[in-house]
Amino acid sequence: MALKIFTFLLLLFSGVITYLSLDESMFKQPKPLSDNFPTIDLSTIQSYKITPKGVEAKITADRVSRYNNKDEMYNIKAYFKESNSTQNISANFAILKEPMLYLKDEIVYNNQNMLLLSDNLEYNMSNHVAISNSNFTLKSINKIAKGSSFRYDSKNGIFDATNIEFRIKE
Repeated sequence: MALKIFTFLLLLFSGVITYLSLDESMFKQPKPLSDNFPTIDLSTIQSYKITPKGVEAKITADRVSRYNNKDEMYNIKAYFKESNSTQNISANFAILKEPMLYLKDEIVYNNQNMLLLSDNLEYNMSNHVAISNSNFTLKSINKIAKGSSFRYDSKNGIFDATNIEFRIKE
């Protein structure tokens, strides 16, 4: 009986060794992650850009998903300080594909001179140009402008818009 058990275990062991030596999946390189699957998923984040001049940027988000080719942020609030102005941006959703930041849903852009409300915004972080092809509202001291699309160069202070309705309040 012991000889039968020993023979059975020896055959089983030989079969496993043969299978493992023929199975190449152990030696294959792992497949790279899909671009549709996040590599990192974070919640309640705060990111700062600190220079010798102080805090130049702060970004907070309720959730961030980092993919191979982009970052997705939910309930984002961003603060940027440039040499002569401070800018605040908030949105429900954002996609970062360097150097572009795509903002969606309930966007509020605020600097010292104006308040801008829109639903879609593309912001190029390298040249500080914001573009939107959706309806917007621009509020400045006792003035309100509404339009269908705009381009704002925050570095040079140039605002171009189409289909504008402009009102001045006293």
